[in-house]
Amino acid sequence: SSASNLHQMHLALVLYQGEYGGEGIYGKPSAMGFPSQEYITLNRLGTPLSLWQSPCGQNFKWEPKPFVIQYEFFPYQVVEDKEVQYADQYRQNLLTFRDLNCSDDFEDLYNPLLSHRGLGVLLSGELVDIKKQGDIYFDPGWWATALSH
Repeated sequence: SSASNLHQMHLALVLYQGEYGGEGIYGKPSAMGFPSQEYITLNRLGTPLSLWQSPCGQNFKWEPKPFVIQYEFFPYQVVEDKEVQYADQYRQNLLTFRDLNCSDDFEDLYNPLLSHRGLGVLLSGELVDIKKQGDIYFDPGWWATALSH
């Protein structure tokens, strides 16, 4: 299932982070010990390609991807300066991987007036299966709540 795939990907990410000493640090992905998007694209954290293929199929007809479960550490990042702000706000509630292919309305994912379904895994390892209205693609608050500290 997609939840199982997301869980396996999270475990691989935690192992990677452990090797690069970023645990407990919130800031830029590199400072947090996370791989670059390029590394993920080329190496998939050493996991098989099949892990990255959504059990829900590939519904991104408008956005072809080499694999369909996305590594989206900052999916809502507009400018690089936002990375640190989001990491500090969301901490363990940051979205790390998501599978949008299980949504019935994949053609209108950018429409915040519609309800969407998203499966994801947060930095804490919590698996989330959410169906609600809003901006699933760019709003970090759609996936999780910012943490006050």
